[in-house]
Order: sequence, then C-alpha cells, then structure tokens
Amino acid sequence: MTQVRSAARCLLSACGGLLALCAARPAAAYCREVAATMPAGYNPADAGCFTSDYEAGVLPPLFWRNQYVNYNLNRAASKYITLSQARQAATLAFAQWATAVCPDSGGSPSILATEGPTVDCDDQSEGHNNPIIFRDTGWTHTDSANAIGYTTLTVELDTGEILGAEIEINTENQVIVPTPEPDASDAHDLQSILTHEAGHFLGLAHSADSTAVMYAFYHAGSTTLQPDDVNGICSIYSPDGSRNTLNGPISGGANSPAPILGFEDFCGSVDASALSSVVVPGETSSDGGLIPTETLLGCAMAGPARGVGGPALGSGAASAAMPAIISLGLFVRRRRSRTA
Repeated sequence: MTQVRSAARCLLSACGGLLALCAARPAAAYCREVAATMPAGYNPADAGCFTSDYEAGVLPPLFWRNQYVNYNLNRAASKYITLSQARQAATLAFAQWATAVCPDSGGSPSILATEGPTVDCDDQSEGHNNPIIFRDTGWTHTDSANAIGYTTLTVELDTGEILGAEIEINTENQVIVPTPEPDASDAHDLQSILTHEAGHFLGLAHSADSTAVMYAFYHAGSTTLQPDDVNGICSIYSPDGSRNTLNGPISGGANSPAPILGFEDFCGSVDASALSSVVVPGETSSDGGLIPTETLLGCAMAGPARGVGGPALGSGAASAAMPAIISLGLFVRRRRSRTA
C-alpha cells in the first residue's frame, strides 16, 4: 500500500499475513498496538504479539493518558448512514469498552470515550479532535474493494501516548448498514465495525482469539466484548486509574476529554515535517474466502522519517515531543468458490 499525503508525509507499505485458526484458544490472546511497524507477513497467532524490533528493541505500547476522551462525529455523516444512526452505533460501541468488568478487581477500565461536539474535520485531525468520518466519495486508501475502514492514531513514539484518533468508514465501496441484517450477505453492520475500531482507537491490536471482537476477521453482530477483549482493555487502563506503559504503571491524566493539542472544529495540524503515516490493514469477513495476504492482517507501526532526508522515527532519533501518525484498517474478505 503506497500513498503520499504530502511531500513530508509518506504512507508506508502495510504489513500483513493470514491469521490462522488455533485448535485451542490462548489464555491471553489480545495484543496491544506499539510504536513501530510490524514486519510483512507477521502472524500474531503463530509468533505472538509484535512488541519489539531489531533497531528499537522493546517498543512502547500505546495508551491514552487522560481518563476521558471524546470522539467527534463528522456532522455531514453519510447519505447511507444518518447522523442519528451513526451516533447510536458509536455510543453503543464505545460503551462496550467503558463498562467492561475487569476480572481481577471487578472495576471498569479507567478510560471513557464519549461523544464530543460534531466537527467539520474530514481528514487527519492530528490531535485536535477525534473524528468519525464516512467516505461516501474520495476513499483514498488502497484496496477499496476490500477495505471497510481505517483508524488513524497520532502518537508520541518515545512514550506511546496517543494524542488523537480518527476513524474512517468506507461507504463509497462497501454496503454499510446501521445494524446487522441477517439477509444482507453483502452488508456490514456499523455497530460491529465501530466496536472493533473503538478497540484500535483505545490502543488494542488484533487478537488471536477467534471469538474476540478484536479478532482479525469481521463477524456480523460482533458487538459484545468477549473475555479476551476485556482482559486486553483492562491491561492498558487499570480500574485504579493507572496506565500500563513501557516503563511501568503511570497515573492517568486529567479528567477532561479536551484534546491535548487544543480542540478545533476543522482539521488541525502539527509540524508536517515531523509526521509520517502507516496504514495497517485489519479484519475481514468470515465468508469462507481469502484475500491477498498483504491486505489481510494489521499490526503497528511507526513512520519512516522525520521529513524528507530526516532521521528515522522509531530508531531513537525522534524526541518525545515528536508525534507520528499511525493507521489501522478494517477489511472484508471476498468469497471464493467451494472448488477453489
């Protein structure tokens, strides 16, 4: 997958690989997103979670510092999904993660994502709002025949702190409906998509547990967290308010959903010369077919450069204040014939 957003921001090739079904469900199959690019063909079901690379060593896992964060629906919504329908699906999707019951303490994860003001931002907000955008036209990511959506995160590479997020839904090339429709085999329900994307929004990668919401294959009606999903979210955001980071637990931030870079209705910006983008493809439909492995699985991510000719991000050259843009995708697997 290759795309250039600007001269200073490059879109890296996506990593991918076919996620195999396991005979026995792993006890802890969830994975956290980290601040580097997963190798091409990496399979977490076989190799475990991607947590380090040969250049940077152990990589910072991603987290939101504040205990409250807003997502912001784009007020234009879609000609296929109304703003009211989008609001209902997003509310139910994010509520699943906020109301999970952590097994060790009985409390809930110390992260609450709720709806903030609607926005006109229809591109990467880069930390000034967290938009949910429907792409009725102008879907720019590759593999439009399979792509359902993308979640883009703006993060600090040295710490793993998430500064902003954006979810895009591919209503241009896919049939997206508000709720599951049993007779609509070619449709994908928004609430299932957003429940999965909300997990990426909060810092989770794909799970090797085939029953999990965060499993890498789309399941219609997958709107209820499974034990592995709950263990995953609780591993990041302890009910005591701490965040589990590379350097150990830290206290959660302010009880305010205000973006750390300041709220803007339109898309904001950070220093463009400091940013890089990575697209990571995501889950697919379980309809019995296969798509090319390079578009099947996602992982995580770091930008390749601090601008044209600059030092590599994720290699120790970036400062703690130098954010990078990371994207995670959602894909549908196309049916193949039974004789194939």
